[in-house]
Amino acid sequence: MQIASNISKGGQITSIDMLVTLAKKKEVVVIEKTHFSLLIPADYLLDFSINDILKNSIFFFAPKTNETQNNQL
Repeated sequence: MQIASNISKGGQITSIDMLVTLAKKKEVVVIEKTHFSLLIPADYLLDFSINDILKNSIFFFAPKTNETQNNQL
């Protein structure tokens, strides 16, 4: 799903282990709220309680490449 002209969200993250792996790699994740989406570093989420993490829909961050943008024109 496209969030902005150069940002898309990937698949949903359903595992805390995957979130920890992304945090170690210094990756960014997408948090989907009702009316907006946030880009947040994965390691920032690890400071939250497990209940707060599970309340949110967390997705992989998928930056759009120039090839992807050119194909949609």
